Amino acid sequence: MRFGKTKPSGSVSKFASALAIGAAVLSATATRAATILDFRPVPASPTTPEFTFTGGQFLEGPGSVGNGDGALALNLQNAPGLDVETPFHIVGVPGSEFTGNGSTIFHDATLHLTGFTVAGPTIVLSDNTIVQPLGGQVPSTFIITSTTGVNLLTGVVGSATLTGHNGATAGAVFSANNVDYIGGLIFNQLVAVNGTVTGNDLSFSFTDATPSLNAGTFANPLPLAPFTANGTGLFSSDVIPEPSSVMAIAAGIGMLATRRRR
Repeated sequence: MRFGKTKPSGSVSKFASALAIGAAVLSATATRAATILDFRPVPASPTTPEFTFTGGQFLEGPGSVGNGDGALALNLQNAPGLDVETPFHIVGVPGSEFTGNGSTIFHDATLHLTGFTVAGPTIVLSDNTIVQPLGGQVPSTFIITSTTGVNLLTGVVGSATLTGHNGATAGAVFSANNVDYIGGLIFNQLVAVNGTVTGNDLSFSFTDATPSLNAGTFANPLPLAPFTANGTGLFSSDVIPEPSSVMAIAAGIGMLATRRRR
């Protein structure tokens, strides 16, 4: 028996070429940015802030720290603690439930922040907007854990910014657009669907800032004064393949294999 390369038929070659082009187009266009995690305080805790700014560092507040009751019935759970929701179906974690819309909610989760120190002087713009750079001096990290301490999502942030309006108690935002996810059950699911784990975004939105934001004036800016705030958060991945695209490519490969067998 002689082994060697055989020249494919013209019809198969054309079909394979068309499939390759189609797959390239699908992979280039059929992707989407998506939220992979959002959190909010549940039960609501208006007097227990989720975030704290000390004047030199941005930290989680006591409202972002679970108390271990996430596996109890919902009517028996008490503040503080966060409800964390992800579009991925994750099973086997105490204090979690699978929702009817396909997502998983983890009750009484905890957010922990490290390294988000003031990285430069506070800027006050002419429209009274405050900009406070954070991070960059030491690694800035976050970890979100379940009510029993299971790692849901861990990441590293290159730099971040606090932005708000002088004198306001709501509307301020903590944001970062260079977020790398490095561990946790949600990270594992993101990797499994070929989602982007580097260069992503996160944001926290503030309400009930106490006292109101204060950084002097445009003519005489001062360091941003300490405050606490309630709030929510979003974590996103810049590129997640559309399931329909993956199915289309798989179907095309199956058709090619069928034709090659004939």
